[in-house]
Amino acid sequence: MSDLDLLLRQIADPSELAWNEETYDLALATELTGADRATLIAKLIEQGQQGDTRAILTLGHLQAAEALPWLSAAGLGAEPWA
Repeated sequence: MSDLDLLLRQIADPSELAWNEETYDLALATELTGADRATLIAKLIEQGQQGDTRAILTLGHLQAAEALPWLSAAGLGAEPWA
């Protein structure tokens, strides 16, 4: 199973993660490049839009500049994580 597949599995079923883990697996995520990284970033943005704080924090740790427009706009909202 590829690193991307493992990360997408974590996102789909976060019950596999410890309760105190603030992000998805950064060791796997930082190794992704190209289309795999773009796919992960898109999925994290999608999850973040649904209020997944783990996805939002993962985007920050990855320094995902692609997410800045959404994060900037969402940060002005009334969501608890904003």
